[in-house]
Amino acid sequence: MTLKELANTYQGIEKNPGVVGGNARIAGTRIAVWGLVESRQLGATDDRL
Repeated sequence: MTLKELANTYQGIEKNPGVVGGNARIAGTRIAVWGLVESRQLGATDDRL
């Protein structure tokens, strides 16, 4: 297993140092996972996300 494979253990989630500050993001986008989690905690619905 390569280092990249170890860093990207969830299908559809990527981490790259030069994208979104190195934070986990939805693969192929610049949508940070933390933003989705925070929105959900603030009451956003699936439709809204």
